[in-house]
Amino acid sequence: MTFEMSFADIPEGTFIEVENKALLLWRGVLLCWDWSGYQPYYATLTPTDQVKVLTPYSIVNMLQDGFSPQVHQSANAACSLDT
Repeated sequence: MTFEMSFADIPEGTFIEVENKALLLWRGVLLCWDWSGYQPYYATLTPTDQVKVLTPYSIVNMLQDGFSPQVHQSANAACSLDT
């Protein structure tokens, strides 16, 4: 089950759908998975844009409360490349 929320309110570690792609928000960067790992995905989103959230609502609540999930090592590397 999906739901929508403002992009500005999406916590780190949440998967959203943008342009028919499942993207992970991690360290302020949108990441797309491929067989070589996570890669930065460049989408034009404003803080007020409503996005489809793929992560279950209960997990999003945990992320908003400070839970920090482990992610594949390529996610951290991709965030370093993006800066």
